[in-house]
Amino acid sequence: MGGSDCGPLIKHRAFLWMPEGSVPDGFPGDLVAGLNDLKVFAGADPLEALSQAYAIVRNGTEVRITGQSGETNHAFFWDPNLTPNLRLTDIGDLADGSVDSTGWGITGSDPYYVVGGSTIFGLGCYRGFVWDSASANMTQLTTPTGFRSEAFDIREQLGATLIGGWIDDGAICPNVCVECAPQYPFNVSDAVAWVNLTASTLNQPPPLNNIEGEARDLNDAGNLVGWGTDPTNDCRNRPLYWEDTMAVGIILETVPTGQQGRALGINSNKDVVGANIDLVVAVLWDSTVPGTWIYSDLNDLIIPIDHDWELVEARAINDNGWIVGWGDHDGAHRAFLLRPITTCLHDLDGDGAVSTADLLILLASWGPCPDAGQTGKFCDADYDFDGSVLTSDLLELLANWGPCFIGAEIPQTVQDCLNRYCCAPEDLLALEKCLCIVDPECDPSQ
Repeated sequence: MGGSDCGPLIKHRAFLWMPEGSVPDGFPGDLVAGLNDLKVFAGADPLEALSQAYAIVRNGTEVRITGQSGETNHAFFWDPNLTPNLRLTDIGDLADGSVDSTGWGITGSDPYYVVGGSTIFGLGCYRGFVWDSASANMTQLTTPTGFRSEAFDIREQLGATLIGGWIDDGAICPNVCVECAPQYPFNVSDAVAWVNLTASTLNQPPPLNNIEGEARDLNDAGNLVGWGTDPTNDCRNRPLYWEDTMAVGIILETVPTGQQGRALGINSNKDVVGANIDLVVAVLWDSTVPGTWIYSDLNDLIIPIDHDWELVEARAINDNGWIVGWGDHDGAHRAFLLRPITTCLHDLDGDGAVSTADLLILLASWGPCPDAGQTGKFCDADYDFDGSVLTSDLLELLANWGPCFIGAEIPQTVQDCLNRYCCAPEDLLALEKCLCIVDPECDPSQ
């Protein structure tokens, strides 16, 4: 899900990408594994209109997407159950229909809720909004009179609706920020959260002290990430984590310490992704140790080592550790998807186990990979990176059959292993793996 350049004469197009084996049951037949063009609003000129997707939600077999499309650049709501050329619904703006709006976040399960920002006609400023699919109404989020705002993400958390974003704080850029005057001619903004549509400022730690910032993403537990501004260091952006809307933010350190950065995505494990602005690289803050975030340049973690990628910005991370963002590849901007190999390289559908579903994905990919031979172009099931899915890859998948485990999730008994991870005792490959998971000194050949 994101945006792609369709060619020299066509503007950016929103897309939905689905790996083999992940297409929801009952999905329309024209939506398949791989890259799907989400098109533009019905009646829009494809040579003039653009579309870009920014957020997706899935509940069982139901999938919905939001973003921006059209010659007027309006927020959209994408529903796969509609006729193909009518799937993008224009959800309008907060004015008279003639100004820009963007959908940044989405949640729900009928009704669905979209949040974003819209220009207010005649005032030349932006306002955050929430739109719901039941009433098809766009509502302006509570903002002090004359202040600008924008919303980036939304969650239902402990019976409350939680939205992250920013609001103008009305303060002129402080004199201590030497760079601010030419950089920010308008009022600077505070990172905020709306709880049940009531806004509150998120507290930033010293020396940031709420000079400027944004809340960009939140998880189902109500943890938030974003960035603040350091007035003691040329107004440099610093990545932040908030445990909840009442907590003081924690600065996520970069390497070298003190570099500019922004936190843009968080999962339920509190792993955070974003960008190091000074080095222009996509980064990960790994929270494997509770309360601690370990910084990594994602360019140093990907394989094969001789890849031709420059990962610039990581936008989101899911609970399986899959990361999406954008970077440069072969001299062009490209979207990327990273899947962690330390959890289970052979788990092609990301369900926590190497099983029949993964075997079917491998068999469906049999033969040469598309674009084989180009640096960084491999199939998901091409485990040995030789440009083809062949017998060697099949044997490697079978050798890793069974459940995947990480750290504290490792079961203590074989039966617990089988009970928790989908496998019956008669599945000999899974049984063998469970035996060795419980007893690391086991000999799988016996």
